[in-house]
Amino acid sequence: MPSRLVLLCALALSTAACSANVETQQRTPSPGPSISSPVAAEPRHLVTAMRSSALLVRDGDVLASDERGLLHRVLLDAQRTQTSFQSPTPYPGRLLAANDDAVLLANDETIDLVRLDGTRVALAGGQRVQTIARDATHLYWINGGAPRIRRILLPSGAPPSGSTAPLPPVEAVASIADPLSDLAVEGGEVFATSVSAQAVLRVRAGGQLETFANLPTPPSVLALSARALFVGAYDGSVYRVARTDGRVTLLGRIVGGVRALAQEGCFVFAASGTELLAFEIERGVEVPLVEGVDVHAVAAHGGRIYYADHNLGGIYELATPACPAATAAGKAFVVTSSASPPAAMAPPEDRHPLAHHSDATMHTVVVTFATSSDSLARATARPRVERVLSENSLEMWARATDAQVMALVRDGFWTNYRDGVDLLRGVNVRDDPAAALRPPPAPFHDSATPRYYLVQLALPTHAIPDLANELDQRGAKLLETPGPATIVVEANRPAAERLAKMDFVTWLGAYGVRERLSHLLPSDPNDDAGLDAHLKALADWIEQEPKAEVELTAALFTKSAEFKQLVKQLGGRFPLGTANANSDQPVIVIRRAALAAIAAHPALRVLEQYAEPTLE
Repeated sequence: MPSRLVLLCALALSTAACSANVETQQRTPSPGPSISSPVAAEPRHLVTAMRSSALLVRDGDVLASDERGLLHRVLLDAQRTQTSFQSPTPYPGRLLAANDDAVLLANDETIDLVRLDGTRVALAGGQRVQTIARDATHLYWINGGAPRIRRILLPSGAPPSGSTAPLPPVEAVASIADPLSDLAVEGGEVFATSVSAQAVLRVRAGGQLETFANLPTPPSVLALSARALFVGAYDGSVYRVARTDGRVTLLGRIVGGVRALAQEGCFVFAASGTELLAFEIERGVEVPLVEGVDVHAVAAHGGRIYYADHNLGGIYELATPACPAATAAGKAFVVTSSASPPAAMAPPEDRHPLAHHSDATMHTVVVTFATSSDSLARATARPRVERVLSENSLEMWARATDAQVMALVRDGFWTNYRDGVDLLRGVNVRDDPAAALRPPPAPFHDSATPRYYLVQLALPTHAIPDLANELDQRGAKLLETPGPATIVVEANRPAAERLAKMDFVTWLGAYGVRERLSHLLPSDPNDDAGLDAHLKALADWIEQEPKAEVELTAALFTKSAEFKQLVKQLGGRFPLGTANANSDQPVIVIRRAALAAIAAHPALRVLEQYAEPTLE
């Protein structure tokens, strides 16, 4: 509702003085001369008890969404007859008119055509839709993942409900890394607002993305007319951008960030969480409409203004004010904001614990997609890398050059380096492959024919769909995953050689004494001292008291009578009895001097200090 001061101003004889008083008390003055403008009439309720996020006004009715997942239709008759039906989207950001008395709307992943009887036809899926716009032939949207601007061909008529016809193909319109806040389109000419670049971008039919106009402040919303673009900004500024030459004119400012714009006749209507205000589109003459409101949507049609107020929980209407007199002075003035040259793009900063950007010319990278079924993003990214290693529901792992990574990042793909994706055997085998090939120091050398192997992958195991079957086809059995990209397999030598040739395998070596004794090391095997230094420390510990007994848990790959026999041959014993001795995790007591021989047995996975279980 307007304040008492605004209502009094509507009756005042001196509108210039009254407008100046309202300006002084309620808003920060915009730069420019003082104005004289009328004040609109008081709004009236159209719908109550509703928090709407989007409005669509047509000849004869108003359509509105609400937080309960309903679409409401209000006839603009004397009774204001209202009907409601279930919507597939609880809180769409925008409603667009479609053919055959239907509505276009979108949720996070799908775009739907909804009839006024509540039936729904899906037009697109697997997207990450932020907002939508349309022209006569296509529906466009800003997508949460690259390519950022997309479109589909609209059906010539509303498809029958429950239609099993294939969805129209999704086309890429433009790619950009910058986050976009809104878009508008006419005749295939697309305009979008970039927040970080503080610019209006344009894509002409069949053309490339270009900067159409630079803005002084970050834009939030966009409205399009035949002659101009109207841009609302997060700081409350409202701009007019000429479609002929991209000249930017500041019409004025409202209190709070601009949430919604609508344009009709001589006015553009700007809404925020504080007020609803009209600006004459040439001179910027301000007409206060409503104050103390929380407007989330505004529309104008047929000489009426409609807005959704979350403070009072309803939709309201009021008459469009008369255009200001030709003598009324406005506050509009042309602003200039020179385009800054694009900064050189640096490699993406990657703080992921598995990341390591090496100096190699080719890198392991991961491209993350916005949704698991975004086929357009996958098809766009695949040919832009050197080689695809693997794909799962949300990721594509690949080998790529720095130039390819930068090109993907520049076009908005979430791309990160994953060189050195794991540490194996206490050393980074990517930086120092020879370190992983050195035999452990005496007395821990294992010369037996390997049966178990450590395998370093170029990507984590979760990125390889059906990894166990992939290994099985090559004669290897997956046993465990000791690291994000390290696996232990059981294989004979021919199978190990086949495994080493797989695209995503970077290193393969025998699982030996070093790994079986890793949990007995006196300190962290991954610190700067290197794994061999800790093994030597363990050898020193053994030599200090070779006959001293130690109680250990022996975790086996599989139950083994041979392992049990070896323990006894080396003078060891099983203190917990026969049942434990025959398990795959027997507890043993063994002299320190026998550790090297015990650790050489292929059935052993790891030796650990025994900890007697306790009751909490």
